[in-house]
This record gives sequence, structure tokens and C-alpha cells, in this order.
Amino acid sequence: MKCLNLSDRTMRHSVLNIVGTLMIALCQWLQVILITRVLGLYEVGVFTYFLAVMGPLVLLARFSLSILVPTQEKLNYSFQIFFYYRNVMNIAFIGAGVIVTLALGLTVYEKLCLMIFIIFKYYETKEEFVYTENIALGHIKFLAQSKIYKSIVTTVMFVAAVIIFESLMAAVMSLFFSQFLVYLFYTGRYTTVNHKDRFSISIKQFKNIFILGIGLTLVEVLSSLMTNVPRFLIEHYFSMVELGIYGTLMYAATLTSNIIIAINQAVVSKLVNYRKENHRKFNVYLVKLFLILTVLIILGELVLITYGTQIFAFIYSDVFLEFNTEMILLGMLLCFQVYSKVLEMIMSILNQYKIQVMMQGVTFVLIVVLSFILVIPYGITGALLAALITQVLHLLAQLIAVVYYNKERFEEG
Repeated sequence: MKCLNLSDRTMRHSVLNIVGTLMIALCQWLQVILITRVLGLYEVGVFTYFLAVMGPLVLLARFSLSILVPTQEKLNYSFQIFFYYRNVMNIAFIGAGVIVTLALGLTVYEKLCLMIFIIFKYYETKEEFVYTENIALGHIKFLAQSKIYKSIVTTVMFVAAVIIFESLMAAVMSLFFSQFLVYLFYTGRYTTVNHKDRFSISIKQFKNIFILGIGLTLVEVLSSLMTNVPRFLIEHYFSMVELGIYGTLMYAATLTSNIIIAINQAVVSKLVNYRKENHRKFNVYLVKLFLILTVLIILGELVLITYGTQIFAFIYSDVFLEFNTEMILLGMLLCFQVYSKVLEMIMSILNQYKIQVMMQGVTFVLIVVLSFILVIPYGITGALLAALITQVLHLLAQLIAVVYYNKERFEEG
């Protein structure tokens, strides 16, 4: 009975975590909606540009610790050591962000907005490490509650800022203040790290973490660049307005990715244990997970393909009524993206980091080539087509690798 109660409690916490992630995703979606409706397509293009430029730097600062710490088996380091490592990377992120901002051809006003956005991401990355600790410890309930509180505070402050001040700077400042307040009064209090301890990480420890995590980090950075290369080309060859439209369409991919990440976070600890103790349970659990995701994908595809343009037009602008072909391409892209994110988690559980770098490197080259071939003549349609082709080929490579390495582990066991 105790085991059953523990299982039920774990399941409730996992569901609550998915709810929290959905609330965060809806909050971010609301941000895009309000910027588009109240400020305009140009401003949402600038906001999307901020995300594209800072995305790779944020991933470098985070260094995939949320995946690495719960799954790695080589380093017997405490959370304190990983925390010191994160601090170094986060400070480097601030410095790199300032340099990039000064180098970009933005207006002074837009650069000020980007500076505030960088500080917001700095605190978000600090919060992400607290999440990492609690994921490794299996404290899913805290993870869920933190996301719920954060989504509520951020939504209230963002809506008020945009409606009252009608400016991009006010919108970005509301993101920073809400993130800072949630971290200060709630999330930051659930860390096991002692912030009063003297900063102490040896060069050897830093090097070991860097060597272990650089592969997985490069995978995430290249993945980010894959999504951003078409955005840079659209902004360069077309306009910020076109970029705003593309960014709005692709936010569906971001929303989907956030949901799958939440599901991964909820199941990763159990899958790691199954892999160590019972390989059959590991495989059965994966099959069940993929079946559930397939049902959800089918339902989502039916809604998107049937009512996608009307939904986007209602939420954003009537300009989306013309994007029927793009909506079909987007639906196909989201389908393959879901499976790819889960396979990425499985490869990390199998500790196959290097192969992921190789696959992501090849995929990155492919998206660059396809983007230049398709985006310049076909714009948004070409960008979606390039992303779809690349995602399909990347998924096939992941599937082959997972089957091979999973079979290898089974035979070893």
C-alpha cells in the first residue's frame, strides 16, 4: 500500500509539473499575443530577434546541467561544485551578452531593451539551477509549484506593463522584475547549495565538468542555431515584420518543446533507475510513453490542420488566414519534433553524448545549406520546409542510434 501511495503521489506531482509547464508556456504565448496585438508585428519581430540572438549564449551558460546532473555517472561532485561552475558560466554570459548587444545593428532603444532582457535571462538561469537540483533529487512537486507561481506573477506584471505603457521596454522590464521577485521570495529558498560558503572550485573540477558537458551543450547550442538560422535570413532578406510572422508561427514549436521537456523531467529519474535495475521495464515504459505521445500528436494535428489558420487569425492577425500551406508544414514539423525531444532524453540516459554532437553538427550544416536554398526565394514557406526536412533526417539518425545503443546496453546487462 505504501508503494502504491508513493506511486500515486509521484504521478500527481508529475501531472502537476506538466500543468505548471503548460501555464509557463501559455504565459509565454500570451506575451507573443500581446506584443503582436498591442505593439505590432515589428515589435514581435524585435522580441523574436532577442530570443534568437541570446538563445545560444543562454544555453552555453546553462551548460545542459539540468540533463547532465541527474543522468551522469562519472563525476562524484556535490551540487555545490556544479553551482560554482554555473556561476562562472553565468557571469561569462553577461559579458558575452553585452559585447553582442554593442555589436548588433539595433537602435539605442532596442539595445537598452536587449540589455534588460540579458539581466532577465541571468536570473532565469540562476533559477534553472535550483530546478536542476530538485530534478536530480526527484522533488517534482516543488518544480511544479514554482512554475505555477512564476506563470501567475509574470502574466499579471506583463499584461499590466504592456497595456498601461504600450512599449517593448516596459514589457521586457516586467519579465525581469517578475523573474527576480519569484527567485528572491520563492525559488531561491529551495536550493541545497549554501550561498554563504566561500567560492571554491578547482581548475581540475571545472575542467572535468566542462569536458563531460561540452558535448551535450554543443548539441543544444547547435539545435538552437538550427532554429535561428532561418530567422536571421528572414530578417536580413525580408523584414522584421516577416520575422515577426515566422516567429509567431514557430512559437507553436517552442510551446510543444516546453511541454515535452516537462514530460521528460517528470519521467527521467524513473527511466534512469529502470535502465540500471530492469532493462525490460525501461523498454516497456518507453513504449507506453511513445503511445501516449502519439495519441496526443494525432489530436493536435487534427486541430492544427483543420482550424490552424482561423486560430492564428483570431489570436494574432487576419494576415495568418493566407498561411494554409505553412500550417500543414508546421503541423508536420511539430510531430517529428516531439519524438526527437524524447529520443534526445533517451540518448542522454544512455550516456551517449558524443554521438549527439556529431549528429547535431551534421544537422546544423544541413539546415544552413537548406536555408540558403529555400528561405531566400520562398521566405517563410522555405524556412518551414528547410526545418521540416532537417528534423526528419535528424529524427531518423536519433532512432537508429537509440536502437543500437539500447540493444548494446541490453546485451551487456
